[in-house]
Amino acid sequence: MMRAGLAFVLAGAIACASGPPEPVLWIGPQAAQYLQADADRRAAQVAADPVALDRVLHPALVYRHSDGRAESKAEFIASLTGGSVDYQEIQIERAAVYRCEHLSPGAGICVIAAQTLIVEHEGTVHRVPGCATAQYRSTGERLALVAYESRLRRAEANPRDCLP
Repeated sequence: MMRAGLAFVLAGAIACASGPPEPVLWIGPQAAQYLQADADRRAAQVAADPVALDRVLHPALVYRHSDGRAESKAEFIASLTGGSVDYQEIQIERAAVYRCEHLSPGAGICVIAAQTLIVEHEGTVHRVPGCATAQYRSTGERLALVAYESRLRRAEANPRDCLP
């Protein structure tokens, strides 16, 4: 009996030490709402509209860029509306809705996408292919982006490589 209990505890410790669980594809009835929330967020980001951004971004937002920088909601809105970076377009090549907890525990649902950002910075337009994970949480009125992280991918890489 004691050995069985010890084996159970060790198995749990090994599972916890292996890191967060992999996201699981979610095809629940609200999946379309998460894809729409992500589309609304991208539109507000491209428009650099502070009112729309305030509506689609959660107060507790942590936005992690591919270079490792993290911004709060206020910092992210300021960087978008300040003109230093101008998002011309965010092209989504592939996206899916997943159950996940690794960015913001308790939020639970992510949109994971292969994307290409088309941004103007200091007069030069750049195409930046990447993978993005956008985690949403309800504000009571709507879904709002609570956590975001992106990483670069090679332009020639298969967009499927971004999805779990």
